[in-house]
Amino acid sequence: MREEYFAKEYVYTNAKKKTFSSGNFYMILFVTSGKCSYTYDHQTFLCATEDILLVNPNTTFLLEYTPSKIPLKFLQVGFTSELLTRLSDENTDLESCFHVVPYECTCVHSSSEITMLIKNLSKKLLTLPQEQTDFGHRLFEDSILTMLIVLVLRACIRTEFQTNTKVRPRLSLDDIFIFIKHHLHEEISLDRLEKEFYISKYHICREFKRQTGMTVHRYIVKSKLDLCKRLLEKGYPMIEIYKICGLGNYNHLFRAFKKEFGMTPKEYVRQIQEHTSEISDRS
Repeated sequence: MREEYFAKEYVYTNAKKKTFSSGNFYMILFVTSGKCSYTYDHQTFLCATEDILLVNPNTTFLLEYTPSKIPLKFLQVGFTSELLTRLSDENTDLESCFHVVPYECTCVHSSSEITMLIKNLSKKLLTLPQEQTDFGHRLFEDSILTMLIVLVLRACIRTEFQTNTKVRPRLSLDDIFIFIKHHLHEEISLDRLEKEFYISKYHICREFKRQTGMTVHRYIVKSKLDLCKRLLEKGYPMIEIYKICGLGNYNHLFRAFKKEFGMTPKEYVRQIQEHTSEISDRS
């Protein structure tokens, strides 16, 4: 049976560059002393004492420590998806909650109270393998793991994500509306919105649906179809429109248009022509 979690402690006093790979684990690095930088996706960020670095599975990053008077100390803990599922209950899906983190690798800072608890719980995990014969070991171990995971998730939810290049903004649907409007001719995915606004795509989905009553995907498709109508009104041929609107092939656009407006693009053009002809006759 594959181990459900691991816990390690690192201490660096000399210059150090180390590549970390999370493999199949959800991983946290908790800085207990000093400061360092980490590089992920060609960008470099800083981490300092009491910061928590969160890493999703199958993610690799480079950690670098430059010598100073204060040594770099951090605790590394990893959890499997199976562990998160086992510790979840009917009200809280721990693995889904980890997706409040907007990227595969990011740094958060929390209150001193929470960070102190995370530090103590992480250190306790280091000694648990030597206590396997103690009374109620498995129950005690699960309690420590559950508390640690919940505290880390609370730190994510309650604090701003910190980076040196961009500070996580509050979600503004107006900004998302503007972005979609200006990029209707391109493919707009949730992953792209996540990277553009530094906000978790899961959070974007929840807030968008809560505030508008429709999903992000539905809004994007509707906006592209509205653009399609405007282009038809201007006389653009359908073979150009489906490319401009970025709705896949012609058949996909045809079906989506009919479903949205109750008529085919050709029928809509005919309706426009009839309406124009009626106006001309009145003149």
